[in-house]
Amino acid sequence: MEEVLRFLVRFNPKNISISEIVFRGRARKNRKELFFKVDKKKIVELIKKFFPDEKFKKESVCAINPKNIFLTSEGKFYLCTEIRQCKRKEYVSSFIPPKFHEYIKFLESFSEKKLPKKCPYVSYSSKHITLNFLTGEKCPLLK
Repeated sequence: MEEVLRFLVRFNPKNISISEIVFRGRARKNRKELFFKVDKKKIVELIKKFFPDEKFKKESVCAINPKNIFLTSEGKFYLCTEIRQCKRKEYVSSFIPPKFHEYIKFLESFSEKKLPKKCPYVSYSSKHITLNFLTGEKCPLLK
């Protein structure tokens, strides 16, 4: 991780988003080769070493936001990566074939009041950096 950060800092990036490996699909099959223990606090401290001006805020609430949709290579819009990984058939809309009316309908009906209070991810975010870690919780929308 330190080597990756040393590389990134040279380019003065505007935004960085880092997520840990989610053991589903091929990652689950190759778990032994990919597994390593993630110490969230150590990673945040390491990032602060390379980006000392960043002030992190810890959040563990549902981050679904109609302005931040997860788009797949198949052209499907999902509310978040967790829903995409667990329930592939529950997409909001798609580019192929074009179904933008479904996305517009979603935007019109969107209400933050309906969002769950818990999320399977905890985020550490600053102005330019977002770190996403799994908590072990299940998404209430997937039950």
